[in-house]
Amino acid sequence: MRLVSDSVTALSAIQESILHVVEKVTEIAGNTVDQATGITEINTAVGALEKDVQNNAATLAQTSAAGQGLREEAGALVDLVRQFRLPTDGVMRTSRIAAE
Repeated sequence: MRLVSDSVTALSAIQESILHVVEKVTEIAGNTVDQATGITEINTAVGALEKDVQNNAATLAQTSAAGQGLREEAGALVDLVRQFRLPTDGVMRTSRIAAE
């Protein structure tokens, strides 16, 4: 009878240990799901940042091209303005076209 009692006690202890292990495995599985969700959110954020960086790079390239175009137009405008001559005596003379 004592062996039966000892066996029941041992089996009860084993059952408690198994339940404890199941509890821990369930906890680990839940944490794994939380980590996977967190990693997915991080990947989404990194993807959004990468898209923003690409957009910023494209905007920078467009701005640079526009700046170069403005530089060229400013140079052409300076060349045109250099062609104008003002009277040196301080008196404005009317052009022949205005007189006609």
